Amino acid sequence: MKNTPQLYKYLFIIFLSSVFLQSCKTLETQKKANSMNSAMQLYRESIRWAEWPTVLSLYKPEPGNTDISPPQSHDLNMLKTIRITDVQKAGVNLNEEQTRAQTSIFIEYHLDNSNSIKSINHPMNWWYNDEFKTWYTSTPLPDFLNNAE
Repeated sequence: MKNTPQLYKYLFIIFLSSVFLQSCKTLETQKKANSMNSAMQLYRESIRWAEWPTVLSLYKPEPGNTDISPPQSHDLNMLKTIRITDVQKAGVNLNEEQTRAQTSIFIEYHLDNSNSIKSINHPMNWWYNDEFKTWYTSTPLPDFLNNAE
């Protein structure tokens, strides 16, 4: 059994390699989760302060989706008539691969021609773009004008 120390050396190298690979995977997963939180925060803050071009820049249909035209609710003139009073994060659910997420935000707002505060719960789907290392929502903005709440 002269080769026993050599065997332990190889086993130790294999063990260290597997620990290293798992650490890399964990770091990548954490980066995607942090990136999702940053994208959601940017989305919420942009809605809250009516930075509509920024909000719209976070909207992209998923690859393979044939509906590439922006929804009607993305009309900037209409969006300028909305006054957001509050935006709250209601939840985030990431899939195991960290490539898809379902989130929800609660928005309170009023229209320029009204003093009545309305609220809307806005569930959203997000997808991760590996090429650009960023998250996009594939969910259009809510229909603020026709919201009955």
